[in-house]
Amino acid sequence: MRKYKAEYIHYLFRAYASSMETIEHLEYLYETESLKDKANFDLLENGYSDLGAMIYRFIQSVDKEHNPDILSRETEDSIDL
Repeated sequence: MRKYKAEYIHYLFRAYASSMETIEHLEYLYETESLKDKANFDLLENGYSDLGAMIYRFIQSVDKEHNPDILSRETEDSIDL
C-alpha cells in the first residue's frame, strides 16, 4: 500500500464526493416533490450524511496513521524464508 496510498485516498475522496452528491440529488427530489415522504427523505439524508462523515474520518485516518514500513517489513520477512 505504500506505493498506492495517494491513489487509495483519491478513490476514498471519490466515494465521499459521491455520498455528498447523493444528498444533493435527494434534496432536489424533495424540493421538486418527486420524493414526497419527509420521513423517508430525512432517513436517507441522515444516512448519507453519516456515511460521508465516516468516509471522511477514514480518509483522515489513512492519511495520518498509514505506516508504509509495515509493508516493507512483511516483504523482507517473506524474502528471508
